[in-house]
Amino acid sequence: MEKFIGEAERMFSAPAPSEPKGISTVRNYIQEVNDRQPTSTSLFDPIKDYIAILNSYDYELPAAVHRQMEELPPKWNNVKKLAIQMKQKLPSEVTSMKAKTK
Repeated sequence: MEKFIGEAERMFSAPAPSEPKGISTVRNYIQEVNDRQPTSTSLFDPIKDYIAILNSYDYELPAAVHRQMEELPPKWNNVKKLAIQMKQKLPSEVTSMKAKTK
């Protein structure tokens, strides 16, 4: 999840592509965000609950897990917003690309 979020953030933070391959890649990432949204959005609360249960039994998880649980939910929300923004930019890029080919 962390790897995907990082890749998607980079993809959606870059200017909208104008070549067909770049547009296709961005559309694939947008689709991947849409596909992951139902499960990923509801994933974080149960994990926090499991961590709390483990902590109640004096089981300490690695610091990396705690860091991910702090950083990933807001990053995931940001990726969803960036995907929507990029999706809105793509049709204009496709239209301008079609105009160039005429």
